[in-house]
Amino acid sequence: MPVFLPQIHALEKALPVHNKRDGVLLTPEQQEEMEGSLREIVTCSFLVRTGNEYRFSHQSFLEYLVALRLAKDIRGNKPGILWYQPLTRAVRDFLLELETGVAQRSSITVDADNTNISFNQERLKSWFRANPRSEWFGRNIVSLLKKLLPPEQLRRLPLARADLEKADLEKANLSGANLSGANLSGAKLSGAKLHGARLDDANLDGADLSGADLSGTQLSGVSLYRTNLYGINLSKMNLDKANLGGVILHRANLREAILSKADLHEADLGKADLRRANLLKAVLVDAILVEANLGKADLRGADLRGANLRGANLRGANLHGANLREAKLHEAILDKATLDGAILDEEILDDTILDEEILTENEIN
Repeated sequence: MPVFLPQIHALEKALPVHNKRDGVLLTPEQQEEMEGSLREIVTCSFLVRTGNEYRFSHQSFLEYLVALRLAKDIRGNKPGILWYQPLTRAVRDFLLELETGVAQRSSITVDADNTNISFNQERLKSWFRANPRSEWFGRNIVSLLKKLLPPEQLRRLPLARADLEKADLEKANLSGANLSGANLSGAKLSGAKLHGARLDDANLDGADLSGADLSGTQLSGVSLYRTNLYGINLSKMNLDKANLGGVILHRANLREAILSKADLHEADLGKADLRRANLLKAVLVDAILVEANLGKADLRGADLRGANLRGANLRGANLHGANLREAKLHEAILDKATLDGAILDEEILDDTILDEEILTENEIN
């Protein structure tokens, strides 16, 4: 914020320079230092010259001016800047401060229950409704509206199939929202409330879902490629045909989850709880399942080629017709497992526990 000369003079007059004991509050050195600081404030520049070129002395000056221009454009019903490129977090924060400041100063526009509601929220909402699938535009607006709207209004936006790539939705309350088919790749959803939301067929590749509440979420056909879901609770969730290639599900709770025909190639499922999970015809090529609990899991027809199942619990699991070529089963527990029709190399059964497994001669190759 610029400091004007009259403000400096007022500051100088307001400073006490005497006290009752010795009549002087500031030493000559302190007085000189204060005056030097005031001179720096008055004469400082936002620009730095290098040869014949000028640049801002700090990036925040540029970001503030962009936010100021954007605020004026929103008031003037000019959405142009929002189309060009994604807004940085700093620009968004400056803009939100400007909008909140206007709302707080205007008795006409203040919402008594929520002073963070922007006086331009309806315009932003109408712009998004008209262009929810536009690159950058939708993500810029939603990243702003998540701060401006109460949860019930945010959830009512047309988010299904919207382009929200890399949108900032950290800690957003999207419980029950319809995000079916939305592009949320790279989105910041850490700490977001997604309870009961529809995320079927959505693209969440590379999204940050750390600490997010996904309980009761519809995830059928979702793409979570290379996403970090360490320790997440997806118990009894429907992830049928989901793309989970390379996903980190270490120590995740997938008990009784539906993962039929899901793509889990190269996924990290180490120490995950997959008891009674439905993995019918799932692709688990080169997946890490070290010490995973697959007790009574349905792995019929699953592709487990090259999977690392060292120390995994497969007690009572149904592996009928599963492909276990080159899989690692060292110290895996296979008692009471069903292996009829499974394709596996004889040597991989070394050092496994096979007390009561069902296995016929022609399945060993």
